[in-house]
Formats: sequence, C-alpha cells, structure tokens
Amino acid sequence: MAEWFYGMEAGRAEVDSDLRLGGAYEIPTFNKEGATARCAEYAPHGKYLEIDPPNRLSLTWVSEGFVDHSVVIIDSKVRR
Repeated sequence: MAEWFYGMEAGRAEVDSDLRLGGAYEIPTFNKEGATARCAEYAPHGKYLEIDPPNRLSLTWVSEGFVDHSVVIIDSKVRR
C-alpha cells in the first residue's frame, strides 16, 4: 500500500492499518533523512468499507486540503 500511494522520488511512506471492516488506516510520509515530510499534515487516511478477499477492497480516502472524502474501490479478477 505504501508503494502504491507514495509518489515522491525521495523518501518513503509507511502504512498504519487496522485491516478490518470499519478499521482505519493512515499513510504518513518521511523525507530521505527519515524525518516527517513537509506534507505530513496531508497524510492520506480513511476507513475500510468493504473487505472481500481476494475480490474487492473498498476504503474512504481523505487528504486534508486536497480530498475531503472519496471512495477507492479495488476489484481483482483472477486470470486463468
């Protein structure tokens, strides 16, 4: 999840996640020195709405000042 949602060339993201229905997640970011990134106040966070492994994951997405509330739905199909 950190790799998917971290778009900076330097630094890293971590994921704090309670992966259960209604559980919360947060994706704080850090600069290349390991300090909290300048944009830390915008760290994406939200709650899990639907967890149906391996078919679907649905969650809210909030990033203060950028996205007030959106829903992300990830559907997975097995190829044979």
